[in-house]
Amino acid sequence: MTLQPHPAPGGDFMSSYFRVYGPFVCDKLEIRKKERQKQFWETVESEVEYLPPAQGVYLFSLRNGSNYMPQYVGITQKQGFHKEVFNNANLTKILGDWRGIKGTLCIHLLARPKDKQKGFSTNVSKEVLKYLERLILAWGRKKNPKMLNIAHAKFLDSVEIEDITTNFSKGKARQPISSFRNAIHW
Repeated sequence: MTLQPHPAPGGDFMSSYFRVYGPFVCDKLEIRKKERQKQFWETVESEVEYLPPAQGVYLFSLRNGSNYMPQYVGITQKQGFHKEVFNNANLTKILGDWRGIKGTLCIHLLARPKDKQKGFSTNVSKEVLKYLERLILAWGRKKNPKMLNIAHAKFLDSVEIEDITTNFSKGKARQPISSFRNAIHW
């Protein structure tokens, strides 16, 4: 499959977009074992070549049927997915915080494909990753206000938009909200 760049504002082409991969399923209890982690990344590599060492953003969610409930958004800082996703802090979340919650643990990976070569960018700026993390967290918090990311919670709470980033209304959205959603293609 050939990835086509999309036009940037002004008409120039660029491939600076992030692409979503997954969901990749893992066993909440077994993933603590290094052997299972190795098998997980081998499976990812067999499905999407060069993805494990890529940098980007990852989303943990719990799936029940066809519903995915977001739990945590993370970014790779100086290393790829294969070294970051199952770090000690994340394993604590998986084995502790989510152990008793019903659902299959799934991971979506967002990575930036390279322009002209196979593989993915491994030098995405920390600033870009942090903005993307906040964007996904804002969307995820609309569905699950109890997501575990607390680092950006204060900021996101300060920029909430009625019925856009939150679910204040229980009924039909007010007309300005409906037209705003339409304007931003929500």
